[in-house]
Amino acid sequence: MTARVALIVLAFALGVISEVVAQLPERLYGVVQDETGEPLYGASVYVLHHTEAGTTTDWEGRFSLSLKNITPNDTLIFTFVGYDTVSKLLSEIKTKDLIVKLELASALLGEITIEASRPIAETFSVAKIEKLQIYLNASAAGDPLRAVSLLPSSTNLDESASPSLRGSPSSWTRVYLNGVPVYRPVRNSTISGAGTFSLFNAELLKDELVFASNPPLTLGQSSAGLISLTTANKLESNQYDISAGLAHGGFLFSQKLGAESFVQAYANYQFDDWFLPVNKALAEDLKHFYTRDGGLHFVKRFGENSNIKYYGYLIDEGSDFISQQYNYTGLAKGRKKRTFHTLRYEIRSDRNVFFVNGGYDISDSGYKFGVIDSEQKEQQAYGSLNYKYIWSENLNTQIGVSDLYVKRTFGGDIPEYPFLVAPGSPIISETETEERHRVEAYFYGKWFPIEGWTIGAGVRPTIPINGQTAYLSGQLSAKYEWEKGNSLMLSGGRYYSDFVPVYDDVRHRIIRSDQIALEYRLDGEDLLANIGLYFKKERDLATERDILGLEYFLEQRFLTKFRANLSMTWAHGTEKSLGKDYPVSYLPPIFVKFGFDFQDPRLFSFGLNWQYRQGSYYTMIDGASFDPEKGGYIPSFSSEINGEQFGDYQTLNISANKLIPIGKQTIIVYITASNILDNKNEWEWRYTENYSDKSPAHYQRRTLYLGVVFKFGQVSN
Repeated sequence: MTARVALIVLAFALGVISEVVAQLPERLYGVVQDETGEPLYGASVYVLHHTEAGTTTDWEGRFSLSLKNITPNDTLIFTFVGYDTVSKLLSEIKTKDLIVKLELASALLGEITIEASRPIAETFSVAKIEKLQIYLNASAAGDPLRAVSLLPSSTNLDESASPSLRGSPSSWTRVYLNGVPVYRPVRNSTISGAGTFSLFNAELLKDELVFASNPPLTLGQSSAGLISLTTANKLESNQYDISAGLAHGGFLFSQKLGAESFVQAYANYQFDDWFLPVNKALAEDLKHFYTRDGGLHFVKRFGENSNIKYYGYLIDEGSDFISQQYNYTGLAKGRKKRTFHTLRYEIRSDRNVFFVNGGYDISDSGYKFGVIDSEQKEQQAYGSLNYKYIWSENLNTQIGVSDLYVKRTFGGDIPEYPFLVAPGSPIISETETEERHRVEAYFYGKWFPIEGWTIGAGVRPTIPINGQTAYLSGQLSAKYEWEKGNSLMLSGGRYYSDFVPVYDDVRHRIIRSDQIALEYRLDGEDLLANIGLYFKKERDLATERDILGLEYFLEQRFLTKFRANLSMTWAHGTEKSLGKDYPVSYLPPIFVKFGFDFQDPRLFSFGLNWQYRQGSYYTMIDGASFDPEKGGYIPSFSSEINGEQFGDYQTLNISANKLIPIGKQTIIVYITASNILDNKNEWEWRYTENYSDKSPAHYQRRTLYLGVVFKFGQVSN
């Protein structure tokens, strides 16, 4: 009996000793370094579920963190701008003097996530753009859609954020945010629908998937490419930013709401008071602009398997700029007010994912130029129900149904004759309203028959209502992956989608595209290569286009902090109309792009981008005659459609930024210079009234922008 009691007492004593050992020290010391062992100054160190327990590293990368009232089952987080986040369980830390190494954030495709939470068609995306790439791309200016321009699949000509992929018109590309379509996803937009920047804030994004060909039918219909943007699912730490620049001021507020939720809010104001005097060449055409916009992002997690995500945005913008149409050149005035909202709810288990997407978009825009005085009002509502099931390691399926409601009203004055726009020309005053539903269902399956092989197939039929015509889109993709990151993908399909009307073309219609593409990809540790061959046959009303293209992309990372990439694209486009064949005006045959960046947050980051392409095609106006009944000159066109070509285009852009830690906060100073060589790249011809003479208008001339961001992050305890 005595022995038994002694054993019990001994066991109790050992338990007490064990508890004592498990207790954390009151203070933890350590150092944060990069891959080479260099100290990182200003890195954030905090406890996951006690964000008030945080600090930043000093000039030697050292930190001292209080662990008072912290339990051993919590997690220590290490973050630094441009580096991958590192987490460590406190219970596994066996030393009071910790050494932590952070690696530069990887920009290569592929992240580790559970299969149930990944988009089912992500395997077949051509590119994935990370947030870091958006900031280091000198052509992107920190904009998610402008960052697409560096990809070989981008055939954009107008220096805008409106993405054109593999020779298709930019208006055919579809952009989705959290599974909800966002039409005309740009601001500072022109009458054609192109816009200088997108509506999205890169700080709020998790990733950006680009489907240059054969876009996934799980999202919706697109007769060209598709870009899928996803906002962040979690917030690493609280962050408060104030930014100011040559043409803007703004703030970003990111705050955790307990362990499972967070909110982000931002607002910006853009103005021209300083920007245009500094960039006088740009001010020759751009006379005035303003933008007031803001957004709200809220994520609420219900445990590990359920969450709700809301994103709301509003904008009020306007601009005055010199424009041209036929023989009239004058001041154009544009304005727009818009707000859109997206909501997503998701619940998942190991094998099941159910998610609901919803969106609402309303806008009011106006445009004045010559006799044109038009107004467009638009409402859009979208909803979808989706279910994904993981049958086994070899088979996934997803089904869903969606409804898109659109109401558009076009009104105002337009020229009676499109070539007579000058004040005093004949006009037509009219109002036209379009209202419709588009209900669709879809089925998509992904099969892994044997090791290395992935096969995906999908169909998306429209469900006709109110006498609509039914259409069936379908696609098939096969991908083979073998050792050392090599993969080969073949995909094809037929796609139908709605034409997005503009003021001078309000006819609703269905456009069609048949596509086939072959892609090879090498995804190595420091080397990324991609070769793509594609063919597309597009149909819009009585016009058909055949597009054949070959593209190549190579990216090499070296000496840890350097990266260079080169892409080359050859494309041949033929348009067929009224029995004649002629070149596609917006698809010159050669595109060459080169990018280089250096990233060392302790010193500075630098990016350079050079782009070259041949000039676009156009049809020559070879004369004009005065028509007294119409009251103006009527141009006569060359019989050789798109038989002329503008001069070659090239531009060199650079960007640089410097992180300056001050105490526990950080200041980022940045500068960008676009078209630094001030090349006069031809854009269009501007004619005199009787077409006897013409002069070229140019794309953006040399443009300088600089700014500063004040970052207020974790506060030491």
